[in-house]
Amino acid sequence: PLIEGPFDSYKELVFQFGYATLFAAAYPLAPLLSFISNYVDIRSDLYSIGYEMRRPIPANAEDIGSWESILDAMGTAAIISNSALVCLTGDFMDGYDWMTRLLTFLAMEHGLMMLKVAVSVGTPDVPDEVEIQLKRQEFIVGKLIEDREDDQDPPLEEVDDPIDAAIEVFQTDEDAVLKLDVEE
Repeated sequence: PLIEGPFDSYKELVFQFGYATLFAAAYPLAPLLSFISNYVDIRSDLYSIGYEMRRPIPANAEDIGSWESILDAMGTAAIISNSALVCLTGDFMDGYDWMTRLLTFLAMEHGLMMLKVAVSVGTPDVPDEVEIQLKRQEFIVGKLIEDREDDQDPPLEEVDDPIDAAIEVFQTDEDAVLKLDVEE
């Protein structure tokens, strides 16, 4: 059989994420059980894709689409749900009145929301290593396919003898510059 699309897989993972995070305060083992389930699922999918299915047709995707906003909304709901479970129904706040519990809930919920936003803003969408590789690929495509000049290439009109020109290859991985002189 041919692998159709990722919709069912994403739907299954979103449901599992919801169960694991929305009620983590009520059942703290849910995230661990979810992790074990995902590990077994990944291994079984690997076997079935490798031995039982046709090769999937490659398709480009910029991101996970609308699932990202769904997961973000579920994360926000999980903060509210778990804060409410801890502060409003927890046994450790039995000696406090409802106003203290409510204020504790609001402080906890707002603090976790600010932490979530700070982590979201502070974490880049594209890792630095991937950004470097994308810029390298764009540079190589520009040089080889589109025949673009760059800042390092001297124009051929300004050089007296183009054969004696120096070719500079910059290697940014180790911050080292490698210079080769072409002499004939």
